[in-house]
Amino acid sequence: MKQTTLSSAFRTLFIAVMALTTATSFASIPLAGIYEMDARPDLSKHQMYLELDFINSRPDFTQSFTGKRAEFKLLPADFMNAKKLSQKFKGSSAPGFGKYRQQTLFSNTEEFRITNPRLKKGVVLVDWENTAGIKGEAVIIPQSDGSIITYGLTSFDRLLSPDGHKLQLVKSLLPPDFGRNFSDYAQPGSATASFVEEIKTDCGPDLKGTLKRLKEMPDTSLPEQSSVAASETPQATTDGKYVTIKMAGVNLQSAPDTRSAKVADTHMGEIFRLTDTPANGWVKARNIATGNEGYIETICLFDSKYPLTAPELAEQEVDEAYLVNTDVTEVCEQTSGWSFWKAGGNKVKALNSISLVYNDGRLRGYQYYYKGVAKDGYLLLDEQVEYGEENGTKLESPIIVWEDIADHHGVYVNGKLYMPANSGSGFDTDDWGE
Repeated sequence: MKQTTLSSAFRTLFIAVMALTTATSFASIPLAGIYEMDARPDLSKHQMYLELDFINSRPDFTQSFTGKRAEFKLLPADFMNAKKLSQKFKGSSAPGFGKYRQQTLFSNTEEFRITNPRLKKGVVLVDWENTAGIKGEAVIIPQSDGSIITYGLTSFDRLLSPDGHKLQLVKSLLPPDFGRNFSDYAQPGSATASFVEEIKTDCGPDLKGTLKRLKEMPDTSLPEQSSVAASETPQATTDGKYVTIKMAGVNLQSAPDTRSAKVADTHMGEIFRLTDTPANGWVKARNIATGNEGYIETICLFDSKYPLTAPELAEQEVDEAYLVNTDVTEVCEQTSGWSFWKAGGNKVKALNSISLVYNDGRLRGYQYYYKGVAKDGYLLLDEQVEYGEENGTKLESPIIVWEDIADHHGVYVNGKLYMPANSGSGFDTDDWGE
C-alpha cells in the first residue's frame, strides 16, 4: 500500500472528480426529488428549497443557481439568489442540499448539506451540516401524496424550525425504471404505513427519544410495498439467462417468501443465473461467482441486456484509476477508483486508489494492488500485492468486480457503481506530495 499526503493545490481536482461521478451507495432508498415549502402558520413564514437524491447524489447550489432569479412553484423567484448563496460547499456533491428561511419579525436563513441517509423501516435518518459547521441528525418522513415531512433539520429552535411542515414534491428525480417510490412506505395498507405514522406522531413531543430509537434500529433497505405500488412496478422477466441485482438490501431467500430464512445477502450489480420460476413475482437463481442459490423477487432484478463478458481490461499496467465512485460522509468526501489490466492468460492485475478530502482541509491518498483472474461476467481478485511485486497475501474474502450487464455504465464492487471519469479527471496519487 502507498500512502501520500496531498497538497491543497489538488483539492479542486478532487472536487471536480467527485462532481463528475454520479453513482453512490444509496440506491436502495427510493428518495430523489426537488421539494419546496411555503408554510405560513399564524404570523410566521417557513420557506425551504430542498434537493434530495439518495441514488445518484446532487451538486451543491452554486453549481445549479447562477443568477438572481429562478423559477419555482411555491417560492419567490429570488429565493436562491446566486450572489447570496454560501460558498461553503462549492464544487461538491452530496445526497442532499437545502436552504431554509424563517421569518416572524426578522428573517433568518440557513443552508445545509445532507449526508449518510439510512432507511429505517419506511423513514430515513440523515446527518446534516450547515455552513457554520453545526451538525445534527434529522428524520425524513414520507406522505402518501408524495410530499415529505422532516424533524430535526437545521439548527433553528424547534418553534422556528421546519419541523412538521410539509415539503411538496415539485419534481421527481427517480429513474423511470427504479421500481419504488418513497411515498409507497406511507400508502394505506402497506406493511410500513403504521410505523411511518407512529414516528410522525412521536417526533413532535419527543424528537430526541425518537431519533435515539431510530439510530438503534437496524438499517432496512427493502420494506414491504403497498399492493398497488407493487402491481405497477416493472419487473424483470424470466426470458433471459442472466439477471442482475438492481438495488441494495436484497436478500437471497430459502423460499419464495420474504418471511423465509435468508440464504445470503446480495449487493447491487451482482449477477445471477436463473434456474427456476417457482411463483409469480419470484425466481430461483444462482450467483455465478459464489454459487449461492436461492429465491429473489423479480422486482429487485434487471434482465441482462448485453452478453456475459468480463469487465474490460487494459493491455498493460495502468498507473491511475479510470473508473471512479464518490461518497460523502459527515467527516470527509471520498473518491475511490479502479483500473484493471491483463497479466497473461486469464490473469489480471488491479489498482484501487482511495482519496480522502476531510472537512478540516486535510487530504490523504492510498493505493492498493491486487491479482486475480477474469471470468465471464466478473473479475475475481483474491490476492493483495505490493507495487512491483508478484507474490502477495491471499485475501480471506476475494473482491468481486462485476460487469454492468444491464446498462454498461461501468463495474460494481461491493454494491457501488464505478463509472468512467470524464477526460482528464482520472487521478494518480504517485505524483502528489506535500
